[in-house]
Amino acid sequence: MRDASGSTPPVSRLGPPDISQMSPEERATRLYNRVLTLHSEGKADSAGFFLPMALQAYAMLPALDVDARYHIGVLDLTGGDETGALAQADSINHAVPNHLFASMLRARALELRRDAPGARQAYDNFLRHEAAERARKRPEYAEHETNLNTFHEQAIRATDADHAPWYVIPADSKTQRNLAIASVMVETLEHMKLAYPAPHPEYAKLRIT
Repeated sequence: MRDASGSTPPVSRLGPPDISQMSPEERATRLYNRVLTLHSEGKADSAGFFLPMALQAYAMLPALDVDARYHIGVLDLTGGDETGALAQADSINHAVPNHLFASMLRARALELRRDAPGARQAYDNFLRHEAAERARKRPEYAEHETNLNTFHEQAIRATDADHAPWYVIPADSKTQRNLAIASVMVETLEHMKLAYPAPHPEYAKLRIT
């Protein structure tokens, strides 16, 4: 199984543990990892067998934090339940506005619905808030850093367009940065072949004194 970033998250390869000795949170996480591992190995039937158990384990938690809701959303996507994933995205965004996990789940869910414009908007929202959100150094971002980086690359590709392309500008040097930006602007304006509009006939009567 690939998570909302499209990549396979790191999971434990240990044998089946005695989940009766685990806390509810540990049990839910273990089942989540089991589903993702089986799905990534192409064992869809086995993943489908453990999927309801994983969802039930999260349903039994006394409270759901953002990370838990993200896991539930990923599990929903695994089972093809885009409605469930969107509900988790909405809950995350309500609890923590602009949280990146909400955009990640929303993009994947809308892709399942074949809603290309909606998915593109979700990718755009991710990129718009990414810098500020990652600067907050939330612990769940550190845990899913690889997935966030993968999703970032996918968001760049998904939102790049001929009429509005992305440009990577080096920022180590302000001089080089400004030169690169100016070069892009000049090239873009020249490509647009802009020209002054023809003056309105009435304007010919105007005299500046």
